[in-house]
Amino acid sequence: MRRVRCAQRLQRDLGVNLAGAAPAVDLLDELERLRLRRFMRLAKVDTEAEQMLGARFGIRSISTLALFHGGLELARQPGAMGAADIVRWARSHWFG
Repeated sequence: MRRVRCAQRLQRDLGVNLAGAAPAVDLLDELERLRLRRFMRLAKVDTEAEQMLGARFGIRSISTLALFHGGLELARQPGAMGAADIVRWARSHWFG
């Protein structure tokens, strides 16, 4: 039931179609499991609105994923990725 409500919120608030909401909900579930284990947190930054932050981290492409640990950047990946690919990418750099 929680997943259905989450998918409905994604559709209502962000215009995500239901087919696209499924991988997003999977990603949110996986990130929540990692967060609860204190391994990882996810943050989204609008670099058009936060240009100084984008410049500080040298973000030149939208979308850009960056993985940090202890304030140090471990990995960076420009370009859009699906939920499963994001989880796989993060795990490969975090645990690998």
